[in-house]
Amino acid sequence: MRTFLLTAVFALLASRPTWACAVCGLAGTQDNYQAYRSMTWMMSGLPLAMIGGVFYWLYRNSKG
Repeated sequence: MRTFLLTAVFALLASRPTWACAVCGLAGTQDNYQAYRSMTWMMSGLPLAMIGGVFYWLYRNSKG
């Protein structure tokens, strides 16, 4: 029990605040805007590209 308490106290005292996301650390800079814009394009485009890839694969395989 003593080891647990020491570990808990150490974890609480040794911790420091962290950012919620990787780009939040750049708040207030132009890099932050570019990172959000790039990730928005990637998160929008990747599923569409994957769906398109499946349809292309089905099209190529259906030609026999």
